[in-house]
Amino acid sequence: MSLEERIEHDPVLFIERFCRCSDPRKSQFSRPFEISGDQHLLSLAKMVSCGFTRCGIDSIADQDFEKPNRDCGASWTVAAMVAWRLVTQLGESILLVGQTERHVSNNYHGLLWKVNYVLRHLPESMLGGVEERGRLCTVNSKADSVCSACWEKVPHGDRHSAVIFDDYEDTMEDAYRSARDTTNFRLRVME
Repeated sequence: MSLEERIEHDPVLFIERFCRCSDPRKSQFSRPFEISGDQHLLSLAKMVSCGFTRCGIDSIADQDFEKPNRDCGASWTVAAMVAWRLVTQLGESILLVGQTERHVSNNYHGLLWKVNYVLRHLPESMLGGVEERGRLCTVNSKADSVCSACWEKVPHGDRHSAVIFDDYEDTMEDAYRSARDTTNFRLRVME
């Protein structure tokens, strides 16, 4: 089986082999993920590889991770898994929800910025039709997949593979509850 075929079915291989994370406030350099020894992270990766199906995980926080993964953070890990879905799976529609525009827009605070950072550091051969469209949307036209972002409220009428709440706080509970009408998978990311 070729590496591309293995990556299509194995998010852990994809993340450890190709994904990079960074905190531009601390360093201009990126660093690789190391997740093989982290049981919580492996459970999340298994769930994501099955198509965002429910398997007992509806939230993820930095304290769930063992070292050295905690340095990358929960939102970086989710960003890497979203990038894997965009690159390898067909017909994905992933909605990222934040408290404010700052939490979702394409700056280093936002989850979409982290997804795009991971995508920008992948080998060109993996990207296919991936491109950023504005500050709140990234698409893979080849796979007919999209990752978009919004804040405060979840738009109704659309169906999503996943709705992910970044920097989740109790003030987002109404939006979290309302998202159950638009997806079978909701995830709270708590730093």
